[in-house]
Amino acid sequence: MENTDLTKILTVGDKVFSIILGREAKISAIDFTNELPITIGNAETGRRYSRYGSIFPDGSDCLLSPSKEKEKWENYCTFKKGDIVFVYEDDTDAEKQISVFSHKENNRFFIFDRYVKNGESEDITFKDFACCEYPQVNDLKRAENIVFQSFRRK
Repeated sequence: MENTDLTKILTVGDKVFSIILGREAKISAIDFTNELPITIGNAETGRRYSRYGSIFPDGSDCLLSPSKEKEKWENYCTFKKGDIVFVYEDDTDAEKQISVFSHKENNRFFIFDRYVKNGESEDITFKDFACCEYPQVNDLKRAENIVFQSFRRK
């Protein structure tokens, strides 16, 4: 199995499960100039990991996972600004809202909620959610139409 470069999918503030610590911990720093760029815990004294989640620079034995239950990074979702996504609060939430992804901050997914331009000033508001996923292929065209219509009305 190919190693996953965690520096491309994680940001400071993301929570990961550390096998060494045996608990969930926050990413406190990502220093691309260091052989072990990912820091868990205190930025100066925390435990450091390679870009592949190992305590060794070569990437052997990934010791970080998305959660205690989910050990593989393969399906860890990465979103880019402008992606069309479904957002919701938890797995019991039947209403998934279709919108445009803005950014991720402290394990919360932010979508563009409203854009208003008044002369020279612009007002952009965001909503945040706990869960975010890409629409399935059969939902994608419907999702694009809904997003296009909702932004056109505002």
